[in-house]
Amino acid sequence: MKGWYVGLFIGFKVLWNVHASGMQPKPLSMYRFMGLANKIGLKPPMLKSGEFEVRIWNQKSFQYGEAQILYVLTSHRDRFGLVKYVFKSGKKRLKSSKKLKPDKPVTDSLWYQLAQQDILALPDESAIESQLRPYHDTSTWVTVEKDSSISIRGHKREKSVWILDGESYYFEVFGQDSYRTYTYSNPKSYLHAKPQITQLQKVVCILNSIESRFLPSSK
Repeated sequence: MKGWYVGLFIGFKVLWNVHASGMQPKPLSMYRFMGLANKIGLKPPMLKSGEFEVRIWNQKSFQYGEAQILYVLTSHRDRFGLVKYVFKSGKKRLKSSKKLKPDKPVTDSLWYQLAQQDILALPDESAIESQLRPYHDTSTWVTVEKDSSISIRGHKREKSVWILDGESYYFEVFGQDSYRTYTYSNPKSYLHAKPQITQLQKVVCILNSIESRFLPSSK
């Protein structure tokens, strides 16, 4: 598939999804990771219409620092980019950061796949709260069986899932005049417990697609 055709298709799709998701401008002071981004020389992107930058911050439990890994994806016209940052922090400060290039090529097919998974327009995890932890109707009722015996019945319960520790992914989506965020904690573990949730399927697909571009030794 030719690059210009893929770029045109992706651009139309993401612009439609972004419009539907309600992306709005946001003051720089509200960027959650602005301090850490400044420390590694990562400034707010200057983008043209139809261009986007996505930053995915990975934060692990019981480790120092705001984040341990950052993926930066860029889409400029027909040019696509991906880099990875690995952070090492002490109790009070960032000790070091390492910038890594992908070990596998980044082509328009990657961006096509990410666009198909709605990387720019996914809702926050709060939108699937009722699917992760459904409301349980605790009411019961009495029925008389054919043999005149009495049974007490209740609603079948769907399990609720709570995962307190692990890792979180914080997505920042930059457009020309827009900025939005969404967060997912332990998406892979939750997907294992709730494989029917579409949003979790998409998030995990996005993460797997990006992570697969880097060799395990670069994690």
